[in-house]
Amino acid sequence: MKVIISIFIYLIILFAAATLLFISLNSIWETSEPMIAYLLSLIIIYFILNTIGDISKRDKGI
Repeated sequence: MKVIISIFIYLIILFAAATLLFISLNSIWETSEPMIAYLLSLIIIYFILNTIGDISKRDKGI
């Protein structure tokens, strides 16, 4: 149960951060393909969260 809740929270953070990044990027640069811009935002946030997770695992010694 704890794993499911953790995954759900991770997905909420991922999509919320990607949406905020997309809105801020879209306000700066207008695009004719907003779906591509949203997918790029999602990929960028995924890599950032993955890097943060790797750093925290190294700090804990896991």
